[in-house]
Amino acid sequence: MKRILYVCLILLSPFFSKAQINNDIFYRYQPIDTITKHQIRFQLENMNFLQNNEYFNNLNDGITFLGYNLNPFLSLVPDNHIKIEAGWFLQKYSGRDGITLSKPWYRIQYNATKNLDIILGDIFGSMEHNLPEPLFTTDRYFLKGPEEGIQILTKNIFFNGDIWLNWENFLLPGEPVKEEFTMGGNICLLIYGRNKDFKILLPLTGMAMHKGGQGTTSGESLQTYFNSSSGI
Repeated sequence: MKRILYVCLILLSPFFSKAQINNDIFYRYQPIDTITKHQIRFQLENMNFLQNNEYFNNLNDGITFLGYNLNPFLSLVPDNHIKIEAGWFLQKYSGRDGITLSKPWYRIQYNATKNLDIILGDIFGSMEHNLPEPLFTTDRYFLKGPEEGIQILTKNIFFNGDIWLNWENFLLPGEPVKEEFTMGGNICLLIYGRNKDFKILLPLTGMAMHKGGQGTTSGESLQTYFNSSSGI
């Protein structure tokens, strides 16, 4: 009898338990607001962070992130389907002199259809990709800064998708470095439960990281890593 009770508790636990941390503060995506059309707007974002990853195990090196970032930017909506933003991202670790990361950024957000956005320049990255932690660690937010490239976002009743390319290091012919980029996708399909409290979803995720380039003189071998996951 006890075994049956334990099995029932395990099977029912997903319906009343939540194990995810609320990461809404990291989400910067906003649909185009046509009310602000033809207005140049200034915005200043600030985040102060403390992330302690000292677990004392053999899986990864422990590290603690303590600091803050500032992100001032201007935005303009020249058309009902286009938003242009440009700014400067600054990040500083506490206990270090000077700014740790300083880089300009720009973004063009094009609303192609009601459920499709195309982003060029600074993409909505990091935790906004909604990838599982083993595929895309949240520490990238504190280490890498803004992602640059191209992104396609889709959202409707049956399908949510995020396809992106993050170009991390550009290579000119003859340089002794590698070109580096990461590309990935996160797709979630609604299998059952439209307009119902109980839903069945099929998430499909994948990511590839490439280091190479035909014009490099680094002498190192080309590297491409690919990982994927799925579930229900």
